[in-house]
Amino acid sequence: GGLRLGLAGGALAASVLLGPQHATAASSCTDESNPSYTVRHCRNVGMDLEGRLPRCPANSNCMSTSSVASPEHFLPPWSALSSGSSDAFSDRDVRVAWNLLNEVISSTPGLTIVDRDDAALYLRAEGASSVPPTALDDLEFVLRRSDGTVTFHSESRDTLFVYPLQRPVGCNDCHSKRLEEIRKRLGWDDFSERLGYDLSGEGESGESGPRGSTGFTLGKFVPLL
Repeated sequence: GGLRLGLAGGALAASVLLGPQHATAASSCTDESNPSYTVRHCRNVGMDLEGRLPRCPANSNCMSTSSVASPEHFLPPWSALSSGSSDAFSDRDVRVAWNLLNEVISSTPGLTIVDRDDAALYLRAEGASSVPPTALDDLEFVLRRSDGTVTFHSESRDTLFVYPLQRPVGCNDCHSKRLEEIRKRLGWDDFSERLGYDLSGEGESGESGPRGSTGFTLGKFVPLL
């Protein structure tokens, strides 16, 4: 896949295609521990050569459209197409959707856009984490020019483990809730709404499965390795 190619020696190609700030590198993590807890610091941002945003690490407060195989970390992509419209997504539609996305993110309390690429239709914002509150979250969005599909990745840089717990301290679905608020302000559907996809189940997003015969496959909307 594109990510493996980038990690195996395609850094130069990634820099040419995406710009150095957008190329995904291996997630680097460091741990800071004391007798009561451990804080794991990680940075996991950028696109791979296929234009896909990072998947969520197993033990993290994170949601991503790329975490297809991890239901507790998965949310479906959004569509910037109006409900009931044709599949055509014009250059004007791209401009309108991209400007709206930037306006909504920049006006969301607590978020600041720190990286924006109008050519790649990629933006990254930072905001305060819920857990731990002294840390930062990274939120990334990509608008696909061909059909108005919007993919995203939202992850806390720091993950808190309190002994003797083996799983991280949760943030009360903070990423799912913030993303849903953003989506509602945009007025866009996610693909579960447009195609009757059932996202009930365990975790933040739950297991996903079709309601009826929609012909919906995630690979159509999210590049899969």
